[in-house]
Order: sequence, then C-alpha cells, then structure tokens
Amino acid sequence: MTDDVTPPPPSPGVPAAPPSATTARRDRLRELSPRAMWLTAAVIAVLTAAVVVVLWWPATRGLNGAELVTARLDALKIGLSIGVGSGGVVALYLAWRRQDSTERTLAHQQEVHTATMAHQVRVALSTEHDAAQRRQNELYLKAVEQLGSPEAAVRHGGLYALEQVAQDDPNRQQTVVNVICAYLRSPYTLPSDTAGSRPLGVRRPLMKSTDRPRTPPTPPGNSAREAQLQEREVRLTAQRVLHQHLQPGPDPEHPRDDFWPDIDIDLTSATLIDFSLADCTVAKASFRKTTFTGDAQFDGATFTTDAHFDGATFTTDAHFDGATFTADARFDEVKFGGRAAFSGATFGDNVLFSLADFGGYAWFDDVKFGGSVQFGRAKFGGDARFARAVFGGGAVFEGVKVAGDAVFAEAKIGDDARFGRAVFGGHAVFGGAEIGGGADFRGAVFDRDARFGEAVFGADAVFDGVKFGSRAGFGGAVFGGDAGFGRAEFGRDAGFDEAEFGGDVGFGRAVFGGGAGFDGAKFVGDVRFEGVKFARDARFGRAKFDCRAGFGRAEFVGDAWFGTAAFGDDAWFGAAVFGGGAGFGGAVFAGSAAFLDARFGGDAGFGGAVFRRDAGFGRAVFGGYTGFGGAQFGGVACFDDAVYDDGRVFDPAEHGVPRRADEPDHEGDPNPAQQRQTPPS
Repeated sequence: MTDDVTPPPPSPGVPAAPPSATTARRDRLRELSPRAMWLTAAVIAVLTAAVVVVLWWPATRGLNGAELVTARLDALKIGLSIGVGSGGVVALYLAWRRQDSTERTLAHQQEVHTATMAHQVRVALSTEHDAAQRRQNELYLKAVEQLGSPEAAVRHGGLYALEQVAQDDPNRQQTVVNVICAYLRSPYTLPSDTAGSRPLGVRRPLMKSTDRPRTPPTPPGNSAREAQLQEREVRLTAQRVLHQHLQPGPDPEHPRDDFWPDIDIDLTSATLIDFSLADCTVAKASFRKTTFTGDAQFDGATFTTDAHFDGATFTTDAHFDGATFTADARFDEVKFGGRAAFSGATFGDNVLFSLADFGGYAWFDDVKFGGSVQFGRAKFGGDARFARAVFGGGAVFEGVKVAGDAVFAEAKIGDDARFGRAVFGGHAVFGGAEIGGGADFRGAVFDRDARFGEAVFGADAVFDGVKFGSRAGFGGAVFGGDAGFGRAEFGRDAGFDEAEFGGDVGFGRAVFGGGAGFDGAKFVGDVRFEGVKFARDARFGRAKFDCRAGFGRAEFVGDAWFGTAAFGDDAWFGAAVFGGGAGFGGAVFAGSAAFLDARFGGDAGFGGAVFRRDAGFGRAVFGGYTGFGGAQFGGVACFDDAVYDDGRVFDPAEHGVPRRADEPDHEGDPNPAQQRQTPPS
C-alpha cells in the first residue's frame, strides 16, 4: 500500500529525524496486486481439484456399491476441506496485512505530525532568529547614527545602545569596539579653562552718536565651551565602556559574563582623557601618536599580542605597574610629561624606548624584559630606576641622558649592555648588577657618583674615555673578561678595592683626580697603567698581579702604596714619577722588576721587599729617604747611573742593598753582573 502524505523537508542546519522501525518494515512489504490474488485463488483451486481427483479414482479403485460412494464422498470432503483451509489461510494473511497497513498508516501519520511540528518549531526559531538579527542590525545602525548626532545626550544613548548590541551578540563585540575606537579617534579639542569671548560690541569713536552703530556682538563664548564639555563627557563614557568590558575579573580562567575577549583596539592619534585600561586584557593594541590628557592607567593590563605606543604623548603620569606585554612593545619617541611607572611589569619580547622623553621620574624596578631592550638616546628628566630589573637579552642605553639618579642596583642583564656616550647627571648606581655579556660605557659621562660596587661583568667591560665627575666605586666588582679604562678621567676618588679582574686590564693614560684605591685587587691578566696620572694617593696594598704589570711613565703626584703587593710576573715602572712617598715594603716581585729612569721625589721604601729575579734601578733618581732594609734580591740588582736629586751618585749599600760577592768595594768599577742587566720589557 502507498500513502501520498509526506513530511515537509527540514530547515537548513537542522538534522532530520532518523527513520523508525515501522518505516523500515513498511519498506520491506510489497504491494499485493490483483494478479497475485487471482494466482493464489487459482493455485488453491488446482490444489483442491488435484486432491479430489487423486482421492476420487486411484483411492477408490476396487470399490463398488456403498463403499465406493462413501469413499468418493470422503475424497470430495477432503479436497473441499483443503480448499477451504487454504482459503482461510489466505484470508488470515489478508487480515494481517490489513491490520499491519492500518498500524503503519497510523505510525506514518504520527511521524508526519512529529516532523511537521519539528519543522514548524525550526521555522519559528529561524524566524525569531532572523527577527532578532534584524532588530540587532536596526539597533546597531541606529546607534551608529546616533553617534553622529549634534546632541550629546543622543550620542550617549548611541554608546549605551552599542554596548547592549555587543553584550547580546558576541560576534559583534569587535565591530562595536572598532566603532567606539573610531569615535575616539575623531578630532577633538579640549575645553579651555576660561570662556574667553567678548559678549558685547564696541562703539566706533569717530562717528556721530546717532550714526554709531554697534558692531555685531560675537556669539556667547560659553556655547562652544559648553559643547566641548559635553563632548568630553561623551568621550569619557566611551572610555568607560571599553574599560568595563575588557576586564576579565580576578580569575582570568573564569572571566566575568560581561567580559569581551580577544579584542583589538586601535586608538591611533586619538585624544584620550584620564584613560584607563587597568586590569584589562586586550589582544593587539595601537596607541601610535595618541595624546593622553590626565593620568593614564594601565596597571595590571595584559596585551596578548603587540602593543604600540610609539609617538604617543602622556601629558601627566603614566602607570604601567604590573602590566604584561606578551609580544613586542614599542614606546619609541614617546613623551612622558609626568612620571612613568613600570614597576613589576613583564615584557615577553622586544622592547623599544628609543628617543623616548621621560619628563619626570621613570620607575622600572623589578621589571622583567624577555627580549632585547632599546633605550637609545632616551631622555630622563628625573630619576631612572631599574633596580632588580631582569633583562633576558641585551640592553641598549647608548646616548641616554639621565638628569636624576640612574639606579640599576642588582639588575641582571643576560647579554650585552651598551651605555656608550650616556650622560648621568645624578648618581649612577650599578651596585650588585650582573651583566652576562659585554659592557660598553665608552665615552659616558658621570657627573656625580658612579657606584659599581660588587657588580659582575661576565665578559669584556669597556670604560675607555669615560668621565667620572665625582667618586667612582668599583669595590668588590668582578670583571670576567678584559677591562678597559683607557683615557678615563676620574674627577674624585676611585675605589677598586678587592676588585677581581679576570682578563687584561688597561688604564693607559687615564687620569685619577682623587685618590685611587686598588687595595686587595686581583689581576689575572696583564695590567697596563702606562702614562696614568694619579693626582693624589694611589693604593695597591695587598694587590695581586698574576701576569705582567706595566706602570711605565705613570705619574704619582701623591703617595704610591704597594705594600705587600704580589707581582707574579714582570713589573715595569720605567720612567715612572713618584711625586710623594713610594711604599713597596713587603712587596714580592716574582719576575723582573724594572724601575729604570724612575724618579722618586719623596721617600722610597722597599724594606722587606722580595726580588726573586733581576731588579733594575738604572738611571733612577731618588729625592728623599730610600730604604731597602731587609730586602731580598734573588737576581741582579742594577743601580747603574742612579743618582740623588742633587746629582750625587746613589750608593745602594748605604740604603740596605746587600752587596754581592763579585761586586767591587770601590766606587766607579762596575759590577759585571750589572753590566749584563737589561730592563724588563
């Protein structure tokens, strides 16, 4: 059997109901055609006739009379019974088919009804969704249109309508933010502090009183100012909408219901008033050439991709404490009119502050820089603090100017640190800092104290040409590579006490305007102080020189103290000038000690010194008391042509120098060993 009633097709996007068991069974039943019915009747008739025929003649063969009649009646009954039984079976089958067809018809009608209802529900939902979308579109378009209204109240309403659109439809959140950002990017002039327009006209003095009309009065000045004030409130509302919906809440894993995730903001060249993204999370952010009037709050903000502030202007304070910059952060050419606070911030990738202008204090204490950092030619109008900051890569501060104190105490720089030509107007504090790569300070200027006490330089440290206007403290510092202070100028005291130099050290032609302290310093590589000028006392007590030490042509204006110093290799003091006392008492010279052409203007004390190899004092000039009492000479001690400052020949024996066995007792006969003495190079 067939039925012409079929269910309507499902709506797009809605899955159809699966076929039921009854439907599958109906698909297996075939239609009972008239031919089949007639064929079945014919089969029954033939079967009945065949049975009757078989039982009528073969079964009654040999019978006659009453028995024959009875047998044939029985045959007829049996055949007819078989025919009637077969017909009954067919009738039962037809009844079953009729009942099954009825049940299948009812089931099919139920399925049709169910499918029809589901379709109607889908159509209703689709209609409702389409209506909602139309309402959303209309509301969105109306809200955008309201933002262009000259009435501030209407613009306020447009912002709130956009907020509702974004909250109801997450797919429109980025679009709504784009519209709000576009509104904030539109040109805007801040209201002035005074109204400033003249309300009345001015009389023309050269006309008659009857002919002197007033000049047209200017429009009241308050109208323009009032419009600016109203627009200011509208913009503050727009900013509050952004701030409200970009905050995930205290638990970022379970954000608030009104949080809009993965939002990009573009406020390029916008004028923002008391702007705040504190504790907000945004994706990409662009504030290029943006003007922030009033305080700018970015404390605890998270930027999941690039953040660009290059060329922006902060008229007052900018707060970025605890902010997180996951990717690149650009602040090059930014102007901070007030304080800039970045304490505890985290920068995941490269950071650019090149040519930035910090008008007030700049705090970067405890900041973590994951990549390279660029502060080249930046200006700091106040203090610049980087205490305990961690630089994962290199740090570039070349050409920076810091008017206040520069604090890098306990900072850790993983790669090279470049401070070439930097100018530090206040104290520069690098105490306890660790620089993993090279440190380049060549040409830098320190107007006030430079404190590098216990700093660690992992590679070469270059301070060539640096000007230290005040005290320079490197006490306990560790130089892992070479250290260069060539032509450096120390205006006041310079302290390198207990410092450790792992590579070669060069102070060639440096000038120490104050005292120079190297007490207990350790020099592993070669040391060169050639041509250095010590304007005041120079202390090298207990210093340890593992390799060659060169002080040729050095000038010690004050006292020079090398007491108990240990020279592991050759020590060269050729042509050195000691204007004050020279104390080498207890010093140990493991290599050659050369004081050729040296001038001792004051007392020279070598008492208890140990010269394990040759000691050359040829052509030296002694101006004060000279003592070698207790000194030990393991090699040749040469005093050829040594004189006092008044021209008298210097007699070593008179000053405690032990006479060698092959040395003549009379003056003027040179010792053959002395003739062989050559100054150590």
